[in-house]
Amino acid sequence: MLQPFGGALLRWYHVFNGEQALAYSRYRADSDLHRIERQHQVIFALMDRIDIDTVLSDPISLWDEYQDSIRTDINAIQVPGLALLARQIGK
Repeated sequence: MLQPFGGALLRWYHVFNGEQALAYSRYRADSDLHRIERQHQVIFALMDRIDIDTVLSDPISLWDEYQDSIRTDINAIQVPGLALLARQIGK
């Protein structure tokens, strides 16, 4: 079960597991702008840790594995093409 994030972090290097990163990025006690900033921090930290070419090396298999975990209004036929586009764009 997702534990709520409750409080400020000191400016320092933090290592979160997935549940902690999600709770941190969803924290709403201050403002929507701060929440958006935290979401950006998590996304950019993740981008720094992954190799985008490896993650998107087989976008169809990736989509097949995770499509039940994702809600989107993007047509499923478009997803592999968008993954290939993301790979071309890079970080």
